[in-house]
Amino acid sequence: SDALYTVTSGGEVPVTVSIDTGTQTFSETESRQFEDPEAEINNVDPQFLSQYDSDNEELSSLSFDVRNSGSIVLPYDTVRIEIDGASRSYSPFSSVRLLPGEENLETETFVDAISVSPGSHDLTIELRDDGETVAQETVTVSTG
Repeated sequence: SDALYTVTSGGEVPVTVSIDTGTQTFSETESRQFEDPEAEINNVDPQFLSQYDSDNEELSSLSFDVRNSGSIVLPYDTVRIEIDGASRSYSPFSSVRLLPGEENLETETFVDAISVSPGSHDLTIELRDDGETVAQETVTVSTG
C-alpha cells in the first residue's frame, strides 16, 4: 500500500488520526522524533586519464555506493563532486529515495572532466535534495 506520509527530514513530526463515525468524531495526535537522514558512501572508484598535452590527469568518471544507514528515507536528486576546488554536478536519471538499509550504485562519466596534477587529492561527494545537502563524504584518491 502507498504511504500517506513519508518522513524525509529529521525533527519532531506530529500525526493526527481522526475517525468520523457519522455521529461522533474521535481524534488523537501523537508526536514522534526522527533523526536526520544518514548515508554511507563507500567503494569510491575514480577513473583518471592522462592528458595528451600536459602532465595532468583528468577525472573522467566516478562510481560509488550509497547506503541509507538511517531510519528514514534518504532522498537525493543531485550528486555534486569536488576535487582541487573544481566541482561538477549531475542528476541521476530520476530522484532517488532510498529506504532504510537500501543501497544504490552511482556511476557518472564526465563530459567536462576535471584536470588535476598527479598524486593524491581530497574528493568530496555530496548528495543533495532540492539544493540541500543530505549526505557528504570526503575521501583521498590517487591519480596513478
